[in-house]
Amino acid sequence: MAVEAAEGDKQIVTKLNRLREELLVLCEKRRNIAHELRIFRSIVVISKAAKFMAESVTKVNDQAAQVREVETHIEATVLEKEELAHAADSNDIEDQLSMLLKREVNEAYEKMHDYCRLSDELREGVRKRDAYIEELQKLQMFNSLDRVREIVDMIKSMQPDDMQKASRLLLMAREVQNEVYEINNLIQSSEVRNFFV
Repeated sequence: MAVEAAEGDKQIVTKLNRLREELLVLCEKRRNIAHELRIFRSIVVISKAAKFMAESVTKVNDQAAQVREVETHIEATVLEKEELAHAADSNDIEDQLSMLLKREVNEAYEKMHDYCRLSDELREGVRKRDAYIEELQKLQMFNSLDRVREIVDMIKSMQPDDMQKASRLLLMAREVQNEVYEINNLIQSSEVRNFFV
């Protein structure tokens, strides 16, 4: 049962890697759009939009770094849980440890499900911004400055939501890290007891 949970964790890590790759592709697209917007500096509003997009790309890169940190912690947790699952079939203490690990795996799975949902929301936010930028480029051709300002305001209004989501992702990563720390403490205390027996 614990081995199945470890396999589930591996699948989650694989999904996270795919999400990270998609996020990196989106970052590259946003960099390209920001570069293209800088080309049109003759219109002040467009250059401000380009500056905003460059800042937004930096924030998305920070979010991608946070995703990588979460992945690293989860991979470490998966390896530890696999090792413990193989060692947990000899006596009662190890059986209890196995049960604890199963519960921890289920909780980590729920957190990772929430993490994936938040990642999807962030990705959708990036897609919306890309659509707004595309509209900006179209409107720039017709010199509709009022509409351009309105779109820039819409783009800026999305930023706090993404920052809140990034904060929640960071909190989830810290929770997973705390779980790993607690499991390590439990393992060390059971190893000390087994040493003296």
